[in-house]
Amino acid sequence: MWQDESSCMPQTRSTLPDPDSVKKASRKTRDGRLFSCMNAAMRCSAALWAWAILSLLFTRDGISQDRPATVSTSPWPEDSGVIALNLATNADQAWTLISGVRSSEPSRKTPEIKTSAMAADMCREFARRFPNDGRIDRANRFRQEFLMRSIELGNIERIEEFEGLFPKKDTELARMRAFREFPRGPSAVRHAWEKNLRALNPWTPEIVYDVLLLAEQSDPVNARRLAAELLTLPATTKVLQSRATRLQEKYAPLDKPVQLKATTLDGKEVDLEQWKDKVVLVHFWTPKASHVASAQPDASGVGLAKTLYEKFHVRGLEALSINLSSNEKLVRAPVRVEQRIPWPHYWAGTNLPVAWRAVAGMPTAYSLNQTTFALVDRNGILCDRDVPRAELAERIEKLLK
Repeated sequence: MWQDESSCMPQTRSTLPDPDSVKKASRKTRDGRLFSCMNAAMRCSAALWAWAILSLLFTRDGISQDRPATVSTSPWPEDSGVIALNLATNADQAWTLISGVRSSEPSRKTPEIKTSAMAADMCREFARRFPNDGRIDRANRFRQEFLMRSIELGNIERIEEFEGLFPKKDTELARMRAFREFPRGPSAVRHAWEKNLRALNPWTPEIVYDVLLLAEQSDPVNARRLAAELLTLPATTKVLQSRATRLQEKYAPLDKPVQLKATTLDGKEVDLEQWKDKVVLVHFWTPKASHVASAQPDASGVGLAKTLYEKFHVRGLEALSINLSSNEKLVRAPVRVEQRIPWPHYWAGTNLPVAWRAVAGMPTAYSLNQTTFALVDRNGILCDRDVPRAELAERIEKLLK
């Protein structure tokens, strides 16, 4: 029996897509790929644009290194941030610039005091140009943060501008106004800061918190005085009481004699008793990997110790470096003969005595993984430890008088 011809034909027509559907799908795929390419190109273009503007922003004069610098007492042109932001054609581009500055790391070529001041100007200009943008509140807050950082780094000409901002906290205003004493040194700034805080009444937990910050940044005498006072105040919360107690414990080893006898890297014996009439800078450090050292100039602190030694040695300063690394090669690399470092270096490894762990401010059960400095006075008494780098010269000067 013959089958119908149609039944003998392959039944494929119904499984094949409709030609119109194929064309639509192909067009949709092509359009999607084109859109993706265009989107990627726009992102790349925006990134290159932002990089170019930021490069322009971070040149020495803000616009061009060949342009004569504006006569000003500031280390940067005041209008550089505004000029850079005005190159943006819309709010999104302008915000990209601000975000780029916020996330950028300070460098030797572009110090933080410059970038923070210019970023504050950019935020101010953003608020002026785009007053209805949804990011206006963030721009104002960022401007305040950038201004505070710039003032902290010494740009005291911007204090008056900060005073005109609103809203701002009384504690922030008290701290920023204290930086008018910046030219006289950190201790003068802290003295003015404390005076401004004491003028605020009554003392709330927020004010107590700032007093604790002041104590944590102060020299040992004032740190212990403020910590003891905070522990007696009803406004001091349990968390702040805990921090104040830890601050007292940090300086507990002070005012006690320090003794150390050791064999240095060059095989000589060193004894602190031989420096009884000298001020001794004790330098604790651990070598950093090459990539870390390049990102943090003088991470070891050897350069700073050398500067201080050369400045104060003739007046009675001695230095002793104590290294806690387990790698002898890394220990010896920064103190080779060609470095011409004259003071002794003691390689303690992980065997630092408990008494000297207290000098370094290091818990007994942990190893030291950062640079820290301590000071021993002419009587062999530990008088300061974990000294901020920026204040070493000032505190050494006081001990040598």
